[in-house]
Order: sequence, then C-alpha cells, then structure tokens
Amino acid sequence: MPALDKRAVKRALGRAGEAVKSALSSLRFSTSHESLLRGTVLALVAVIAAGIRLLPIRWGAYLSEFDPYWHYHVARHVVNHGFASFFTWHDDKVWYPWGRDVAKTTYPGVPFATAALYLFLRALGVPVTLYQVCVFFPVLMGTLTCLAMYYLGREVGGPKVGLLSAFLLAVSSAHIERTALGFCDDETIGIFCIVLYFTFLLRAIDEERSEAAHLAYSVLAGLSLGCLCASWGASRYPIAIASALAVLLVLLRRYRPRLLSAYSISFGLALFIAVNVPRLGVKFLLEATTASALLAIIVLALAELTRHMEKPRDKILTVAVAAALLGVAAYLAYHYGLVKLPSRKFISVLNPVARKELQLFQSVAEHRPSTWAILFYEFGGGLVFMLAGLYFAIREPTDKNVCIAILGFTSIYAAASLVRLAILMSIPASVLWALALDKLARPMVKVMEEAEEAFIRKKEHAGKGLAGFGLPVMFLITLLSISGAIKVADSPVTIASASLPLRVECQDWIDALNWMRENLPEDAVIVCWWDYGYWIRVIANRTTLADNGTTNMTQIKTIATMFLSNETEAIRILDEELHRPTHLVVFVTFDRFGRDAGYGDENKAHWMCRIAGFNESTYWDERGAWTEEGKRTLIYKLVDWVKANVTERVIVPLKHFKLLYISRLGEGPTGNIYAKVAVFEIIYEAEGGI
Repeated sequence: MPALDKRAVKRALGRAGEAVKSALSSLRFSTSHESLLRGTVLALVAVIAAGIRLLPIRWGAYLSEFDPYWHYHVARHVVNHGFASFFTWHDDKVWYPWGRDVAKTTYPGVPFATAALYLFLRALGVPVTLYQVCVFFPVLMGTLTCLAMYYLGREVGGPKVGLLSAFLLAVSSAHIERTALGFCDDETIGIFCIVLYFTFLLRAIDEERSEAAHLAYSVLAGLSLGCLCASWGASRYPIAIASALAVLLVLLRRYRPRLLSAYSISFGLALFIAVNVPRLGVKFLLEATTASALLAIIVLALAELTRHMEKPRDKILTVAVAAALLGVAAYLAYHYGLVKLPSRKFISVLNPVARKELQLFQSVAEHRPSTWAILFYEFGGGLVFMLAGLYFAIREPTDKNVCIAILGFTSIYAAASLVRLAILMSIPASVLWALALDKLARPMVKVMEEAEEAFIRKKEHAGKGLAGFGLPVMFLITLLSISGAIKVADSPVTIASASLPLRVECQDWIDALNWMRENLPEDAVIVCWWDYGYWIRVIANRTTLADNGTTNMTQIKTIATMFLSNETEAIRILDEELHRPTHLVVFVTFDRFGRDAGYGDENKAHWMCRIAGFNESTYWDERGAWTEEGKRTLIYKLVDWVKANVTERVIVPLKHFKLLYISRLGEGPTGNIYAKVAVFEIIYEAEGGI
C-alpha cells in the first residue's frame, strides 16, 4: 500500500475546511432590525394571547360549557377505535331509546384535530392525556389565530396594521370568550380557518404574485375553507362573503382571469371536502348559501367570456341572455325544490323575527339578539375606530379593502342579530380598528415632525399641540376598550362554578356527576333538562333522554311538558311517552332565605313553558311569582323539595320520586347562593297505584 503524502493530506483537509465554511456561510440569513423588531412584537402578542386565555386555570383545568364535552367524547372514541370508526358510530346512550348517529350530527373537525394532536404528542413521548389536550387546545388555536391575523392585517394595510390587528384580536373580549381555557368548541378551528381562508384568497387573486404562488394560495384557500366546512356550520358565512366579493369585483370592472381560476380551485376543493363530511353531504351543494358559490363562478365565467368580445353590443346581449337564463334557472330550481334554504337557525340570523318560532333556539343565552350595550362591552371605543376603518377602506376601494369592508358590514349585522356571532365580528373589527389607528396616526406624526422642524428654524407652528393631544387620546380610547379583556377571561369555566355567573369555585356539579358515575346502575336512564345531557353522558357515563345536540325537539318538548305537569300526569308521560327512565336530575339555585336565584331549573321552567307551548300566565303572575297552578307542577315540587332538604324545612315528600342525592348537602352557600344538583329515583308503582 503506497504511503500517504503529508502535503497532499494537508491540502485535502484545507479544501474540505473551505468547503465546510462555504456551506455554513450559505446557510446564514440576513435580517433587518425592522424584521427582528417585528418578530419580537409578534412573539409578545402570542405570549399575551396565550396568557390571557390561560387565566381560568386557577380554578382548575376543566372543559367549559357543554359542547366541548361532546367533542372530547368523540375524540376519545376516535383515539380508542380509530378515525374510521367515527363514520359508523351510533351512540346508544343518548336520546334514549333511539340513540344518536354521531357522524351525521357532529362536525369532525375539532374531535379529529384534538385526537390527532394527542396521538402526535404521545408518539413524541409527551406524558399528556386526551382530556388535557382538549382543555388546552382552545388556547393553542386562539394564539395561532392571533398570529394568522397578522398576515391578514398585513395584506390589507401593511406590517404595522398586521401587528396591530394581531394584538387587538389577542385582547378582543369577543374572541377570548370562545377561545379561553377549556372552550374546545367549533369556533377554535373555525375562526382560525376563516382568517387563513381570506388571507390566502387575497393572495391568490393578487396580480403581483407569480403564477406558481397564485396556484399554491388558491389550493391553500380551498383547504382552509374545506377544513372550516368540516368544523363549523358558520362555513356558510365566508362562502357567501367570498361570492359577494367576486360579483362586486366584476361590477367594479376589476375582473381578470386570475379571479376565475382562484375561485374555481378554492371553491371546488372546499366543496369536495364538504360533501364528504357526513353531516353536510351532497345536500350541502343544494343549499341556497352554497349555491352562491356557483353563482359567483358563473358570473366570473361570464366576465371571462365577454372579455374576449370586442363589440359592446355583443357584450350587452350576452350578459342580458345569461342573466335571464340564470334567473329562470334559479326560479325553477327553487320552485321544484332543487335548491333549498338552510335550516331555520341560519335563517334566523338573517331574519331575527323568524326566531320567535324557535323557542328552543332562543332559550340559549348566546342565541339571543345583541344590543348596543353588549357590543360596546365587547368592543368599546373600537366600534368608533371600526367605523373609521370602514371609511378608509371604502375611500380606497382596492380588492383587499373591498373584502374587509364587506366582512365589516356583514359581521356587524350578524353580531347584532346573534350574541354568539360577535366572534365573527372580532376578525374585521381588529383589522379595521388597526387600519383606522394607522391612518389617523400618520398625519399626526407628520404634523409633529413639521412642528419640530419649525421649532428648530424658530418659526411658528400650531399643529404640534393638536397632534400631541390626538395621539394620547387615541391611545387612551384603545387602552380603555381592551382593558376588559382580563376580566372576561379571569373567571372559572362553567362546570367549576356550577353554572353560576360568579368568580367563585363551586364543585356541586362535579361532585354530583362523579356520584352518578359511581353509584347509579350502569343501565340507569336519566331524564333532565336538555342543558345537562352532555355532562351526564360524558362525565357520569349514563344514558340520557336528551343532550345538547337538540336533534330531537319533539322529545325535548315532551320533557318540558312533563316538568310542567302535576305529579300524576308527569309519571304517566314518563311511563308512556318517555320510555320509563329510571332517574331524574334537577339543578336548583336559591339564596339562604329560600328565594330563587334564577340560575337553575327554577328559571329554565319559563323556557320549558314556552317550548311546550303553554301560557306563562298560567304558572306565574305579573310579579313572576308562582301561581297556585304553577305550584302543582312537578318542577316546582322538585325544586321546593331540594330547598326543604337544604334548609331543613319539612314538607310532604313526592309519591313517585325518591330523593337519592343532593350535592354537598350540609355545606353553606357559595357566594351567598346555593347551587344544588339533586338526583331522584323514579317510582312508577307507588303505594296505592299511580
């Protein structure tokens, strides 16, 4: 073997070292101070967003409200039996005796996302439970949405508007309420997807981007919208808004071929995903709201066709014929039922008067019409800045400004129609608010700079004082408008406070559900008001007659009728119409003097009356006190029986209902209010017969 030449080896090592240095230098990237500052601010926004949304943890890491428990329940089933099992799962322990077809009544977005995240974390060796993933998932998604908002704001008004938009969403009360710790509901993914969709759509139709970027953003927009369709019923809203944007751009004579391709790709991909979601199916394509996407594509295709025509007369004739054919087709499709209106709860957003017929829908506080007081509580002075932002957007009607203006006007109407939809308004409100601050601050800063130059030149300038006053006022209004964000988040989740709107810990519901799981027979069937159905099914693991899905309004109406009947009639309804449940649960709130507090079934009895179709004056007088007829109802007697046991007052027990358990009996009130969960055994064969 020939000997190695030391000089050759030295030269080879030198060349190798130079190659390594060259490779490492090519990996370096340069960044400006502005980019570094921007990244730092965005990181601080993420910390603020996550920190605020984590505040409820001091009362315990629980899921909040009711629907998140169902999402956790579905995610748990998917983890245990595989994702494919979702599509064939029939849960027999809800809506007894029929059960529930889970795939056709549940959006898979949130359960699939939490299940996938849990499996991913477990694969990495992270010691976390699925329940913990679901509890913290809203905080994660809320923070990611704020980061995504930066890019939407940047598309509309540049980096400064982007940073302000992200910050304003991070401290938006409307957004915090539904993305705080434990609120693992549809909006967590839904709002994130809406922000992504409009960001990608605006980039896809931007003429300054390359063809490859146009195609990539069109696909990303379609995937975002498809994910939204699989996660939230409000997917109809961005579909309608995007369709309106397309038609409006054509009317403003801003059509270009990129619009047709972007909309065709994004809508086509999104609707393909949507029809494969069992809850939506092919019938989703036949809804009037979804048909707006088809209308937008037709209008864009017509604009593309007329673009190649040289004679104005040919263009007018083509448009007139197409409009006539489209009108006739739309009429025939509606007349023969090919295109159907969406469900009544979606129609009630457009027409709040129609909500009078949906008493069950109205019984939920978040489904009621908003007021100016509520909107001001949610957005404060941001409402003024939002209107100013709309003015600036309309004054410079670029594609992006037109889009955010449409979002702004429609979201104001939606939030005014339905309290819950204030979260939709938080998106354009943050962008328009930021846009207004940017536009208003620029001339003030310029005036101050001019005044400074005038001072140096020893010339008079009257604008410095005005600008120096205007900027602090804008800052003060913004500060006061976002100061309530901490207060909104700093409250316990619903189950930790036993549904009391107080910043106190109350374990009654948690203890009662645990007691049911450990002490009631596994084949027990529980009847209660529908609000508590998910808690009983998921936490207590017992069968219920109704849950929060409200898929069987007839059964809910029958339960309402039962509660407002006398004991004899109630036991007959339970026996003959409600399939003989074994136990009954009520939730009662009252003060130390036995007066109704109004947070439990004693207040929900009013909604039971409306849903059952009864006259409230039969059961309550003008002052809201129970009438003699009302005092003969089962719900009154159950509530009174719970109060008597807590306050050690003696009354005649019920014949067909045996009290088994009252939560935390013997303990004092929480915040001067008792919140008691009571479990009764139903006795169908009482002494002496029914």
